[in-house]
Amino acid sequence: MNTEIMELNLLNSFPACVALLNSQAEVSKANKRWKENSSGSPFIGSSSIGKNYFHVLAKQAETGNDYALKMILGLRSVLDGEKESFSIPYSVSTEGAEKVQWLKVTIKPVDKEQEKFMVVHGDVTREYQTAIALRDCEDRYKQQFKDNIMGIILSNQEGEILECNPSAAAILGYDSDELPGLPKEKLMDMKNPDAIHALAIREQSGEFQGEMIFLNKRGVEIPVDVTSKLYRNEHAQLRVFTMFRDVSQKKAVEQELLKEQRFTKTAISSLPGLFVVLDQNGTLINWNDTMYRDLGYSEEELRQYNAFDIVNEKSREALRENLEQVYSTGHVVTNLDLNLKNGEVRTYRFRSNLFESGQNKYVVATGIDISENLKIEEEKKVAFELMSQLFDNAPVGMVLIDSEKKAERVNDKFVKMFGFNRNELVGKNVTQLISPAHLKEESASLLNKTFKGITGQQETVRLHKNGEEISILLATVPVSVNDAVMATYEMYVDISQRVKLEKRITDLFKMEQEARLEVEKGKETLEKTLHEKEVLLQEVHHRVKNNLAVITGLMDLQMMDGDDDKLSNRLKQVQSRIFAIAKIHESVYQQADVVHVELHSYFQRLTNQIIEMDEDSTFIDLDLRPVNLNLNQAVSCGLLINELLFLSTEAADGMSDRIGLKLSMSGNRVKIVLSADYIQTITKKDIETGELLNLKIVQVLLHQLKASFEFIYEEKNSLRITFEKTNVRGSSNAFLV
Repeated sequence: MNTEIMELNLLNSFPACVALLNSQAEVSKANKRWKENSSGSPFIGSSSIGKNYFHVLAKQAETGNDYALKMILGLRSVLDGEKESFSIPYSVSTEGAEKVQWLKVTIKPVDKEQEKFMVVHGDVTREYQTAIALRDCEDRYKQQFKDNIMGIILSNQEGEILECNPSAAAILGYDSDELPGLPKEKLMDMKNPDAIHALAIREQSGEFQGEMIFLNKRGVEIPVDVTSKLYRNEHAQLRVFTMFRDVSQKKAVEQELLKEQRFTKTAISSLPGLFVVLDQNGTLINWNDTMYRDLGYSEEELRQYNAFDIVNEKSREALRENLEQVYSTGHVVTNLDLNLKNGEVRTYRFRSNLFESGQNKYVVATGIDISENLKIEEEKKVAFELMSQLFDNAPVGMVLIDSEKKAERVNDKFVKMFGFNRNELVGKNVTQLISPAHLKEESASLLNKTFKGITGQQETVRLHKNGEEISILLATVPVSVNDAVMATYEMYVDISQRVKLEKRITDLFKMEQEARLEVEKGKETLEKTLHEKEVLLQEVHHRVKNNLAVITGLMDLQMMDGDDDKLSNRLKQVQSRIFAIAKIHESVYQQADVVHVELHSYFQRLTNQIIEMDEDSTFIDLDLRPVNLNLNQAVSCGLLINELLFLSTEAADGMSDRIGLKLSMSGNRVKIVLSADYIQTITKKDIETGELLNLKIVQVLLHQLKASFEFIYEEKNSLRITFEKTNVRGSSNAFLV
């Protein structure tokens, strides 16, 4: 009895559920925890004294519990003596509980002679959770070691590499299995003072952090950020943990930043204008070198001055207001007068912006000297006033049309010519207003071409306010700013009288035809009519010459109005062609013969006019023999020589300024020889293709004259032109291909 009490007390002393089984697996004794099933194990359940434990386990196995089946097999192997003991952990989930409880069952014999076996169900939750946590920690460490983007090396105290992660191998250019076993001398130059210093610090303090130079597999130096620590492992062995990352790119970025800083400083110092940083009180914080150069002050003087000391007295109040405004709005643009050290006062346009650095706010301002610009603006105002007076007082009708094709200004002559008042014209599409219905499309097309930069001219008809048709000569000139057409001038010359005169001439020609039929009836009447015709023709030539002079005068006004050298040069070319035609008409009305032109005299006048227009004083040597041509050939020939002379004089810059012109006639063939250095720059193909406008004109005129040409490259580069003199009469030549 005492033995049983001792056994029971011994069983109760266990901190687990314990029971004793006989060889038939019947429960013979159990401690208090077993009876109360304090562990909540389903494998204890109702296994009271005398209960066969196989039946308890079998009941659980029937519910699909795998642990029960394993326990049955384990119990049988211990009872049969196949195993000294059996143990297995299992989990228990209590209904409604969030946590899982882990138990461990152990079955082993306690007295083989009496065939007693002990079954223990102990709570191992804490131990199991600790083991799981330890395993998870090891897994996480291994995963972090493997996946860390920084290189990690574990080595012994002598520096021999024991282990490394893939990042370390990749940074140093090795395969992962090549680094273990390598000495530290493979990773760093042990003669490098920085390496020696770093190792000394680590030996002394147990840790080093900083930059070092590692060597990769090829021996190339790599700058790295290093953290290296000494520690002892579980065997008390001294180990070195080294973590590092490649900072080559960081170093490159730092170098680029330094370059950018130097560049920014150089750029600021190289700014064409002033650059200055001020505080709210106007104190000069920083400035560029232009402050010394433009204002004349030294660095010492600028450090002593306030912005108000440099700004002229008249602009100080404006400076004060602008500082307040930029601190409130963040940006301001203003003009300030500055006092230069030499006493001069210059006007600068400043653009100021608010700039924050930490807790402080500053004003960053850039200034450009606009003193000369202000003078130019004043001169432009004067020029504009002069142009306005020329516009208003011009002897021809003029209208300025804006980009919306509406009249912006009209002069008095235009108002008088068409009978409208200014209120009826300004802001209206004047071109459409005064165009007859059948000419509206044509007039709109001409205006569109002008806004594309094409100068236009035509004889047409426009309507007076009362509906009366007025014959006019219309010239359109584009006004360009920075190669963009912003507006256009339309100039109207009333040619009603000339048209009437031409009609009268036409009528006279008709009368001449009729007079030929009636020649036998009145020779004296025919001669009188012919005389009137010649007088009228001379008058026509005279009026045409005068009208052409008016047009060239208008072009002079246009060139004075603009500052576009390219446009002025084009107008000058057009002007030279008009002069060439005008000289033909002048030659005709100054001589008795109204159908022939003395070409040698005409060439003399033409070259004199070209020399007067040429600003480079080009010399033209003339060798002219008497040659008379009919009016048609004379116009084409005059325009041809004018175009070639104009090209030669324009190209004289950098070449010889002496040009030769010879005129002669052999039989019925007219020969013209032009000698100039410019000839060497063009070829026969250039003239035949006519890609340039001037050469296109030359090509057309040669075609009209049915002329042949050839280049002569001897002592003097020359172009020889020959054509047959004809007496064909008809209308004036047109530039038609």
